[in-house]
Amino acid sequence: MDEPGLDPDHLHTSAWMELRTELHQWDDFEDVEGFDCLTRYWCSDAVFEIYWVAEREEGNEYSVYLTEDLQLAGFKKRLSYQPSIEWKRALAVKLGWQQRAKEILRELSGTQMELFKE
Repeated sequence: MDEPGLDPDHLHTSAWMELRTELHQWDDFEDVEGFDCLTRYWCSDAVFEIYWVAEREEGNEYSVYLTEDLQLAGFKKRLSYQPSIEWKRALAVKLGWQQRAKEILRELSGTQMELFKE
């Protein structure tokens, strides 16, 4: 008998923790500076990968963007549904992806100045 799959409400209320963040600095553009980034979160049932972009604007300010490429995968049980992009975005917001992106970029820059456009 098959076990039931992971429930979306359960995943939305799970205790997620950041596993790691990877940054790849753009080096092939002359006029645009920034990073392609991946932050991976996990809970006891799943892994969630959030892809985001940080683009340096005028001066030292960055704009951060969430991409459409958000990946969710179960560990022990399969997902019982195909989560929509809206569901994935809501989970990313709940996990504070934008605030975490800002913290990472502040650490990278070594300054306490405000680096972000609102």
